[in-house]
Amino acid sequence: MSWTTLDRSTVLPERLHGPLRRHLKTVKAQHEADCANGVGGVSLPDALAEKYPNAATEWRWQYVFPSTTLSEDPRSGAVRRHHRSDSAVQRAVKKAAEATRFPSVMASWCWRGTRCRRGDAKYN
Repeated sequence: MSWTTLDRSTVLPERLHGPLRRHLKTVKAQHEADCANGVGGVSLPDALAEKYPNAATEWRWQYVFPSTTLSEDPRSGAVRRHHRSDSAVQRAVKKAAEATRFPSVMASWCWRGTRCRRGDAKYN
């Protein structure tokens, strides 16, 4: 299974396919409930919002890891669910690293580079 964002793609291990699908199913149900309550949507850049007026509420534009709470968008005043905070992601990464064989140097910033590749002897 390949995972693609607007500017990056990666390959996910087979063992993560099921958990990711279950997570996305839960997030989609939450998004649908938010839409039914009039708060389902994300903030998009102005040009994109103009070009695709319904995109903000479409499932494909929603965050994979949305916040657990709703908040007011400071620019528009709309109440919506934003992405999870960086600190929440960092705590989850730390917890996952502690539960695996990865050393304590593993951090979310590692994913962006090549330092934490599986083949690097320093991190095996």
